[in-house]
Amino acid sequence: MAETPSDLKTEIFMVFGKDPEMNTIILEYLISLGIVLVSNKDDKNNFVSISQKLISLKHIRQAIVILSPDELCYEKGKKPAESFFITRQQTVFDLGLLIGKLGRENVICLHYDQKSFKLPCEYFNAFFIPFYPKNNNWQKPLLAKLKEFNLSLKI
Repeated sequence: MAETPSDLKTEIFMVFGKDPEMNTIILEYLISLGIVLVSNKDDKNNFVSISQKLISLKHIRQAIVILSPDELCYEKGKKPAESFFITRQQTVFDLGLLIGKLGRENVICLHYDQKSFKLPCEYFNAFFIPFYPKNNNWQKPLLAKLKEFNLSLKI
């Protein structure tokens, strides 16, 4: 079935983190807004590279990247007690690729909001929204940014 113009106004590319709770909460909210999420899985649910996927999806103009606490690490010369969480390197690469392809103003990053979580880069200048699963404070800034994208939202 061919996509209609209204379908194209609600599609956003999505990069998921490894935290299932974080992914589910954000996914359910976006679906409730009527957003169609496109990810780097193919029709058989296999992962393909984001660059391959974006070539076939030339109409995609915005993306959301979930930066979840995927790995625990500590800096060389420091002690394990000084460890912190980071998102996986593939997600950081995907974030950079999407910023390069779509522009900083068209990429939203929802990041885990804890002192123990270290953001991958300060210089990306993408739109970062702190996410904490125990409250919905992240929804208002996310909705405001989605409205800037002129998407057909169910509000």
